[in-house]
Amino acid sequence: MAEKIDIKKLQKKATKALKEASRRLEGAGKDARVLVKRGEDELIKLSKVGRAQLEILALSLKKEQLYRQIGMKVWQLSTGGKLTTKKLKIFCEELSSINKNVKSKKKSINKVLKTR
Repeated sequence: MAEKIDIKKLQKKATKALKEASRRLEGAGKDARVLVKRGEDELIKLSKVGRAQLEILALSLKKEQLYRQIGMKVWQLSTGGKLTTKKLKIFCEELSSINKNVKSKKKSINKVLKTR
C-alpha cells in the first residue's frame, strides 16, 4: 500500500513539474517572440540605413562625375583661350605639368616592358 501512495505522490510531482515546465516554456516562447520582433525591427532599421548610405554614395559619385565634367570643360575652354583667369591659369599649368609627368612615366614603363 505504501507503494501506491508513493506512486500517486510521484505522479502528482511529475504533473506539477510538467505544468511548471510548460509555463516556463510558454514564457520562454513569449520572450523569444519579443527578441525576434526586436531583431526584425533592427534589421529593418539597418536595411533602411544601408539603402540610404548606398544612395548617398551614388549621389556622391554622381557629384564627382559632374565635378570632373566641369573641370574638363574648364580645361578645354581655358586651353582654347576662351576662358582666362589668373587662378585658372595656375591650375591649368599644374595640370599640364602633371600630364607631362604621366607621359614621362608611361614612356619609362614602356621602356622597362620592352627590355624584358
